[in-house]
Amino acid sequence: MAFAPASLILANNNLPINRALYAKDASLKYSLLLILLLTSCASIKNPVSPIEIGVWDLVADYCDESYEFKIDGTIKFVSSPEMTIDNYTLTKVGNDGFYEWSYEVIKYNNKPSCNGTFDTYLGQKTTTYVKFSDDLSVMRIYFYPHEGTYIGAYLKRRE
Repeated sequence: MAFAPASLILANNNLPINRALYAKDASLKYSLLLILLLTSCASIKNPVSPIEIGVWDLVADYCDESYEFKIDGTIKFVSSPEMTIDNYTLTKVGNDGFYEWSYEVIKYNNKPSCNGTFDTYLGQKTTTYVKFSDDLSVMRIYFYPHEGTYIGAYLKRRE
């Protein structure tokens, strides 16, 4: 099946989409609206769930870090003076409440992290696992999707 550009379709009054746009029957208009809505949703680059959106702070003995999860599928990560922008996905894994958190550094200011190390690089890909508390205010971090691999640090949602 071939697809024609929208401008070509709208310029040809004999095509079905034009008949639907100017139809007196509302069901044709609503059908067209539904089709357009569904096809536009399919083009979203990285849809995210709302549970992680917002600013989270690392709770650990070794560093102060913040993670700002954005609706566009990016994270602004700050481990002062280090700062990165990462693309991420958060995908539910199994039925135990774990999510696979994968991210890739797409911008990096080339500064050391809060512990003084230069261990981040542009294009770096990382995968870890997280589990949310029941009230969605805490995100525990794991090496693998099972309880025995908890790393001892967690993210707390900033209020």
